[in-house]
Amino acid sequence: AHQSIIAQIKKRYPEEVTQVKEDVEHQTAQLSTFTREILDLIPEITSPEANLRGAISDLARHRRRLIRYAMIAQRIMEQQTGKTELDIRLRHLWNRMAKQ
Repeated sequence: AHQSIIAQIKKRYPEEVTQVKEDVEHQTAQLSTFTREILDLIPEITSPEANLRGAISDLARHRRRLIRYAMIAQRIMEQQTGKTELDIRLRHLWNRMAKQ
């Protein structure tokens, strides 16, 4: 039933469905760029011989935490901008179809 509803929406509103898909792809690309930028800001810890073991250990811990936060942020954003946005807009199209 779900697939036939989507097929009806695609057939009846091809431009809107294409626009929704493009919007979601654009938002996902923006998020990927944002995530890469966050990861690029995290310094690589490459010189343990610097005799600053405590500081290096702290930096490594902060780096791991930032990576974890970036991954969590990406998952949340994908859920919010991807599925939720698509569901809302498809539901809106379905309601418009139902009223006609």
